[in-house]
Amino acid sequence: MERPSAPQSVASRTRAVAELCVRDSGGLVIRPHLVYGVGDSWFLPALVKIVTRLGVVIDDGLALQLIVGVDDLASSLRHLAVEQRFRYGTTLHVNEPELVKVIDVLTHHAQEANWSLPRSSIARVDALKGSQGAGTQHRAR
Repeated sequence: MERPSAPQSVASRTRAVAELCVRDSGGLVIRPHLVYGVGDSWFLPALVKIVTRLGVVIDDGLALQLIVGVDDLASSLRHLAVEQRFRYGTTLHVNEPELVKVIDVLTHHAQEANWSLPRSSIARVDALKGSQGAGTQHRAR
């Protein structure tokens, strides 16, 4: 079942219109959530930048995320192209089967990149207060 779309930014609204056009013409929209791995210049670098600037992990890193490795995404796309077992005019969300804790992503990165993961944590509300003027952007929820 499709979730209702409520894009908040100009980029997201434009993407939503483009996806609607693709589906309406019988195409398949592939939508991974957060992609990590070789070539990732957005998800993991931004996460590490935020944690580094704050000097702490937020909410013990317990937030859950849908992620997919770039190699797994490529394999899924290849499988779709070969098998062609999908409904045209739909959206397919491609992610790892289980939600992943942010702390697990950060711990893995720290081990792989020899990066020092902060050992202390603060509440999200305090992180939002502390991030004002620190070069980070956020939306209140």
